[in-house]
Amino acid sequence: MAATEPVLLAEILSTSSFARDFVEKVRDYGDVPSLRFYLIISHEEPRVWLWVRDCEAWSGPVEIAGQDQTLVFDSLKISLSLFDIYDGVVFPSGASR
Repeated sequence: MAATEPVLLAEILSTSSFARDFVEKVRDYGDVPSLRFYLIISHEEPRVWLWVRDCEAWSGPVEIAGQDQTLVFDSLKISLSLFDIYDGVVFPSGASR
């Protein structure tokens, strides 16, 4: 599947992709003019990192942790709780909730 003008891109973080997701992809996604939000989702605990692009510059990442937290995408007029993102996920023992 391919989107012609994506606005939000979300990826699940893995140990092997950490460096690429946090450095290379942020730079690469700068070449997608329609993209306004880049979200990385942890697979180990309820934690996400969000970059927001205003005009041409990225700000972030903002780290948000805990299932009681909510992401707000102002320009899209939507919010998404980490509880909903992680609904049904069983975390390894010791992961913060």
